[in-house]
Parts: sequence; structure tokens; C-alpha cells
Amino acid sequence: MRDLTVMSRLANRAKREALFGVSPVRRLAEKRHEQRLQRHVSHLKALAAADRDVVDRIRDYGVHVTTLDALALPGTARVKGPLDRLVEELAALPPTSGVLRPPRGDILADLAVWRFGLSDRMLDIAENYLGVPVRYYYYYYYPDVRREVANRGRSSASQDQYRDIHHWHRDHEDYQILKLFVWLNDVDADGGPFGYIPRTRSAEVASRLRYVSGFTSDEKVRRIAPEDEWHRATGPKWTAVMADTGQVFHRVTPGQVRDRYSVTFTYTSRRPIVNFPPETFTPDEQRRVREGLSARQLACLPRGLSPK
Repeated sequence: MRDLTVMSRLANRAKREALFGVSPVRRLAEKRHEQRLQRHVSHLKALAAADRDVVDRIRDYGVHVTTLDALALPGTARVKGPLDRLVEELAALPPTSGVLRPPRGDILADLAVWRFGLSDRMLDIAENYLGVPVRYYYYYYYPDVRREVANRGRSSASQDQYRDIHHWHRDHEDYQILKLFVWLNDVDADGGPFGYIPRTRSAEVASRLRYVSGFTSDEKVRRIAPEDEWHRATGPKWTAVMADTGQVFHRVTPGQVRDRYSVTFTYTSRRPIVNFPPETFTPDEQRRVREGLSARQLACLPRGLSPK
């Protein structure tokens, strides 16, 4: 399995470099993507004014910072209890790694977390932003609940294996990637906030650095976008950050004092640039996560869970 994963990553990297680094290949891929956008535009559902403002904000700026209650997505009140219980579970774990996650079974034990990201309203927002039918997933194929362990002055191998996410980068799973981050504890400047550079400046950084993929140092970014243009999404518990991580340079600002607890919901097109190896769900898990979903929701599920 490990060999297959490594091969998949190498293949995906080669595909990314071909798409983003070689002009003829990139132009052809972008033309096909543009054709998909044009074919789907008449199928996009009209949004309420508040949701349209959210989409416009992300499209113009790359990031929209609000609160979960202000978004008022269906299932908001229902999802908070299960997320609090997952935070308690993570808080009880020893900090053996830079990032800690609960087992998949614990995340899926209460399906409110899984289904929160599948509400028709959230899918409408994601689809209007991406412009095409969406896929709902993350690398782990379910909402990513995690604890980012603060450095607290330590330097260890367990911290170093996650050091890359502390450097500037853009995600390249797809042309556009919509992520909804929710802070599950209060996050300040010392608590590992989401760092980002606004969309237009990110585009300039990418152009001038001839950026294709991977991680970029502060020093290189600083030459083009000075630090007063580096933003941090801080806020109290239940702060919601919606961002296109494929278009904005971003990073996890290293936590120095406090750990950060969060959950991430991710949306891409159904024809992403990068396909991760499908995760194996047990028959009982497949039945439970699909039970009661509409045809539209089922069609949004990642490979291995979506209808055959």
C-alpha cells in the first residue's frame, strides 16, 4: 500500500508540473476546464444575498473570515456537541506528533460532523464558487479534525515531520479549492492561526517566483509581498475561515504557546488535477455515511463512497 501511495504521489507531482510548468499542456488543460465551466453555468443555483456576498468575497480576496453562527449553515447547532467531544479526546492525547487526529471511527461515530459539510446550502455555495459540480472530501476522505501542537520552544523529529505546512504554499489538488476551516478553540497570534496572502498579491508572488508547487520560504515571499501584507485568521472558538487554498499562498503559522484545534471541510471539482488513492471504508461505514443522503449528496462523495 505504501508503494502505491508513493507512486501515486510521484504521478500526481509529474501531472502538476506538466499542467503548471509547461505552457502548451497548461493551455490545453485550462481550455478544457473553461469548457466545463461554461457548460455548467446555467445549472448553478441562485444564492441568497448573504451567500452571494460570501462567494464574491472569496472570489475577490481569496479568504473570508466570519463565524459559524453568522454563516448559519444547516446543522450548525447540531454539529457543535460532537466537535466538542472530539476536542476533548484530542486534548487527552500526549503530544507525540506535531499534528494529532482522532481515529476515523470516532469522527464517523456521530454523523452530524460528516453531514454538516453536505447540506444543500453549503453545496450551493461551493458549486457557485467553483463553477462546476463539487466533490466533498479531504485527503483523509472525511472532515479533518485535528490538533496542531504548539512548539513551545521544542525542536524534535515529531515536530519536524510537519514543518512543511508552516511554509508558504498553494494547494494544487485542483484549479480552485474551497476549504471551510472552523476553529474549535480560541486562536490568537500564538495559537497557530491560518496565515495567508490576499489573492491578487498571491498571484503576483506566484508569477514573479515562477511558482509551480511545493513550499516557499519567508525570505523569498518577503521580497515580493512584505510582512505587512501577511494576514492571520485569528478569532474565538467557532470562527469560520473560508479560503481558496489553490489560489492564495497560505500556511499554518507555527503555534508558540497554545495548541490549535480545528475541523476542515474541503470541496474541489469532480475532475481534480490530483487524485489521492481511494480510502477503504468498511461495508458498515459505507452504509452509514451514505444512508439518508440525496442523489446530489451521494454524487459529491469521494471515490470509494460515491455511486458506482
